[in-house]
Amino acid sequence: MMPVTIAANFTRPRMGRRLAVLTVSIIVIGICAAVFKTVGFGTVPCSAVILGIFARTGVSSGTCRLAPGC
Repeated sequence: MMPVTIAANFTRPRMGRRLAVLTVSIIVIGICAAVFKTVGFGTVPCSAVILGIFARTGVSSGTCRLAPGC
């Protein structure tokens, strides 16, 4: 059996289309997360807690997400 290389995976049918859809999807998710953060909504209870801590303490939301417990 011949070993499969990583480059061989990029020759699959419609791989360019798949990568384009993946890229657009990740961008849309990022924009939606930014909108939720801007308007003060949380997508899950943990996010709401993080946004509350961020609003009260001034610590960045990324630092709050690194804290254990969420």
